[in-house]
Amino acid sequence: MDVSLIPYALLAMIFTPIIFSVPILLVGRLTNSKVIGYFSSIIALVTLGLASLLIVFYSGLISVTVSSITLAPYDIPLFTFTLDPLTLLFSFVVSFMGFITIWYSNSYMQKEGGQGRYYFLMLLFVGGMLMLVGAANVLVLYAGWEIVGICSFLLVGFWFKEATRNEAAKKVFFFTHMPGEVLLLFGVGTYAWTGSGSIHNLLTFNLPEWQVSMLIIFALVAMFSKSAQFPFFSWLPSAMQGPTPVSALLHSATMVNAGVYLAARLFPMLTGNWLWVLAIVGGFTLILAATTAIRSNDLKEVLAYSTISNLGYMFLAFSFGPIGLVAGLMQFLAHAFFKCCLFLGAGAVDHAANTIDLNQLGGLSKRMPYTAASFTIAALALAGVPPLCGFVSKWLIYTSSISPSIAGLQIFVILVLIGSVLSAGYILRAAHSVFYGQLPEGLEAAHEAPRTMVTAQAILVAGCVLVGVFAQYPISLIMQVPGAGMVTTQSTVILTNIEIAGVASFAPTLAAVLLLLAIAAGVLLNEYATRRPHTAVSPSRELFGSGDKLPQGYEYSSGKHFLYQVTMPFERLKVLNPDLIYADLGRDAELVSKRLRKAHNGNVIRYAIWIFTWLILAGVVFLVFGGL
Repeated sequence: MDVSLIPYALLAMIFTPIIFSVPILLVGRLTNSKVIGYFSSIIALVTLGLASLLIVFYSGLISVTVSSITLAPYDIPLFTFTLDPLTLLFSFVVSFMGFITIWYSNSYMQKEGGQGRYYFLMLLFVGGMLMLVGAANVLVLYAGWEIVGICSFLLVGFWFKEATRNEAAKKVFFFTHMPGEVLLLFGVGTYAWTGSGSIHNLLTFNLPEWQVSMLIIFALVAMFSKSAQFPFFSWLPSAMQGPTPVSALLHSATMVNAGVYLAARLFPMLTGNWLWVLAIVGGFTLILAATTAIRSNDLKEVLAYSTISNLGYMFLAFSFGPIGLVAGLMQFLAHAFFKCCLFLGAGAVDHAANTIDLNQLGGLSKRMPYTAASFTIAALALAGVPPLCGFVSKWLIYTSSISPSIAGLQIFVILVLIGSVLSAGYILRAAHSVFYGQLPEGLEAAHEAPRTMVTAQAILVAGCVLVGVFAQYPISLIMQVPGAGMVTTQSTVILTNIEIAGVASFAPTLAAVLLLLAIAAGVLLNEYATRRPHTAVSPSRELFGSGDKLPQGYEYSSGKHFLYQVTMPFERLKVLNPDLIYADLGRDAELVSKRLRKAHNGNVIRYAIWIFTWLILAGVVFLVFGGL
C-alpha cells in the first residue's frame, strides 16, 4: 500500500461501520430478515480487513494525522486522528472481536425481533470504539467515549420490555457515564492549559505540577469507571443482562478496555506516586473480583467478575513501569481472545441448555464436544497454562512485578500470585461444573451449537494458541508504544528464549516458576472445591454474628464450607458497595426532581432569570479556566 493512502485507510476503517450502520437501522424497521445480519457481518469484515492492512503496511511511521474539519473561529480541529502502534493494537482487537461477535450473532439472534436496531448498535459501537482509540485530540476521544457508552446502555437494555433489563441498563449508564463526564473536564483543562486539544502536545507540554495532577485525577476517574475498577465495578455484572454477544464484545473484549487504552495513552504522565495509585486500585480490584467470581453460580457472572479481575491485572501491571506496560497490553490482547471465547461459549450453553446456572449444569461435553473443547482451552489460557496466550502475558506481569521501576512495588507480586491462584480456581471450577461430570436430568436433549457459533469459538481458540506461541509479533508492536520497555525474543517460539533489558536475569525464570506454582495451586483449589461432598450453606446464614444476611446468589454447587471461609471476610466490604450509593442517589434525585417540578410553573420571567444566572456562572468558569 502506498504510504499516502494510509490516512484514507484509517478514515475508512473508522467511518465504515458508522456510516453503514444507518441503512441497517432503516432497513431493519421494515424487515427482520437474516440478510441484515449477513450484511452487518460483511461490513464488520471490511473493517477488520482495513485494520489488518494498516498493520501489514505500517512501516514505523510515528503518526499519521488527518484533520478534516476546523471549528471557527477558535481554530479547534475536529475529526483529527492519529495512527501509531497503540492505535493499531486496539483497532485490530476491536475490529476482530467486532466481526467475530457480529458473525456469531447471525445464529444467536436469528429468532429475536429488532435485529436492525441490534446490528445498528453493534456496528455503531465498533465505529465509536475505533474513533476513541484513533483520536488525536481530546474532543474526538470524548466523542468516541460517549458513543460507546450510549451503545452499551442501549444494548444492555435491548430487551427493554423486561424491567430487570431496563434497571441493568440504567445502572450501566449511571456508573459509566456520570463518572466518565470528568473526561470532559479533562478535555477542558487540556485545552485551557496547553492551548490545544492535542493529546501529543499534552504529553510533551511543560505544565505546572498541580495542573498535571488535576488532569491525571480527572483521567483516573474516567478510566476506572469505564474499566470497572473499584469503586465503580458493580455495573459490569449487571451488564450481563444484555445478549451474550454484547457481553462478549462490549463488556469483555473492547469497551471495558477503553480505560486501559486511556491509561496506556497517558502512560508517560503516570509517574511517581500515581503508579502507586494504579497498583493499589488495580491490585485491590483484582483480588476482590476474583474472590467474588469463585463464589458465583451464574456462568456469565463468573465471567463478568473474571473480566473485572483481569482489568485489575492490567492496571496493576502498568504500575510496574515500562515492562509492566508491555505486560499489561499483552494481557489486554490475551484477555480479548480467551474472554470473548468464554462468553461465546456461555452463549452456546445458554442456547442449548436454556440455563447458565452452574448448579443445574454438568456433563455437557457429551452433548456439546466442540463447545466444550473451545471453552476448556480458553479457560486454560485464562489460567495461564503454557503455551497459550495467558501464560505469556502473566509471565511478563510476574517478571515486571519482581523488578518494578519504583522500589517498594515488589510487594504487589503477592497479589499477582494470589490472583493467579484464584483465577485458575474459579475458571476451572466453571469449566468443570458446566462440561464435565454427570449429565443432569433434563439436559439429555441438549445439542451442539450451530456451526456459525462453533466456528467463531474455534477461531478465537486458534488466536489463544497463536498469540501465545508467536508472541514476539505483538510484543514487537507493543514495544513501539511510547513509554514501553524492551523485550528481546530470539526464536520463532517465544517460550524458548526471552530477554528483558533492565531486568535482573533471574526474574523471568523466577516469574515462570511462580506462575506455574500458582496454576498448580489453582488446580488443587478447583479439585478441593468441586470434589468435596455437597453440603449446603443457607443463604440466611449470619455474618460475624452481626445479623447481616448473605446476598442472593451466594450459594455454592460444591466445596461450600471451604470457599465460604476463604471469601467470607470480603463480605465486610459490602459497606463500600457502590450499589448502595447508586440507590441512595436515585432516591435523592427523585426528591430533588419533585421540588424542581414546582419551579416549572410557566413563569417566563423566572425562567429568564435562571438562564441569565447560569450564563453568568458559565462565563465565570470559562474565565477562571482561561486565565489559569
